Amino acid sequence: MTEQHQPAPEPSAARDTAAREPLLLVLATRNKNKLRELTSILSDLPVRVESIASFPGAPDVEETGATMAENALLKARVAARHPGRG
Repeated sequence: MTEQHQPAPEPSAARDTAAREPLLLVLATRNKNKLRELTSILSDLPVRVESIASFPGAPDVEETGATMAENALLKARVAARHPGRG
């Protein structure tokens, strides 16, 4: 039995727009050195990197995790729930 392949669907207008606009990556840190370092690392990718400090009212997060990964997750969860720049 031969498998027939269908042509790929045409990209939607939303995908076309998304392809032209860089993805916003919000770093849940207020550390300017971390922001600068990660912006440099990601410079070849279609992303715009901003610090959570760019979002007024974003709360500070106490680093209560036992590891750096746990603290990053705590901060990411708070940042994801923050409503944005208003």
